Amino acid sequence: MNAHGASGAARPLRGMAFMVIAYGFITINDASMKWTLTSLPVPQAIAIRGLFALLLLIALSALLGRLGNLRWRNPLAQVACALTFTISMFCLITAFSYLPIALAIVIISSGPIYVTVLAPVLLGETVGWWRRGAVLLGFAGTIIVMQPGTDGFTWPMLLPLIAAVFNAIREMIIRRVIGAESSISMVLTSMAFVTLIAAAASPFVWQPPAATDIALLALAAAALSVGLVLVFEAIRSADVSIVSPFQYAGILWASLAGYLIWSDVPTFATTLGATLIITGG
Repeated sequence: MNAHGASGAARPLRGMAFMVIAYGFITINDASMKWTLTSLPVPQAIAIRGLFALLLLIALSALLGRLGNLRWRNPLAQVACALTFTISMFCLITAFSYLPIALAIVIISSGPIYVTVLAPVLLGETVGWWRRGAVLLGFAGTIIVMQPGTDGFTWPMLLPLIAAVFNAIREMIIRRVIGAESSISMVLTSMAFVTLIAAAASPFVWQPPAATDIALLALAAAALSVGLVLVFEAIRSADVSIVSPFQYAGILWASLAGYLIWSDVPTFATTLGATLIITGG
């Protein structure tokens, strides 16, 4: 079955718009999570946010009469998608504890580079020589941002890089099964998986959450849920190699959030590297 659905036609503009809007919502989630990490440990923050997100997604599915869409059709793909989502989520949220939000997002935004590398192998998509050159440019940008071998490099920079690789793998999985699995089913499964893992770890690090923390985590849950559904719909609307580069809108959203909330200003290396990563994507 064609992954674009019954219409049989790609809708690239719709996919691009969905991806840009999605990363606006995801940035709200990221900023809320980073704020709560000053008082709550990573597993607890992920678990509480996940509980809110699960309740919201189930309620939304019931309200829209789509509970039947939660049924799995490809269990292996669902589990693989949930596993890659969990690894990526833990790596990124942990990175927020150590890095400015814009720096973490710039590094994880190298993900489309890995999508381009993997797409010919896993999806059979054609990647021309100019795209291969662009990938090298993106890799160069990542190196400039991370500055390995210098005093500018710190080990937490590896976390969003690992998250970027697993995000790329996850996009490949989504693209392979998007015609059979519903967006809400895959989002809910991934959210349930990461929430269970985080909940299992939370008793060992539990801290009493303040009302502000609960409110921020509820906001994060709503924003992340909307963002993830829009990402799935973006991938459903057009070729992954077309919509993936619009994840770079997340860099602009994160830079704005970092400046407005924490007065963070990206360094020259971060700005230069981000420019190369965007160009390479």
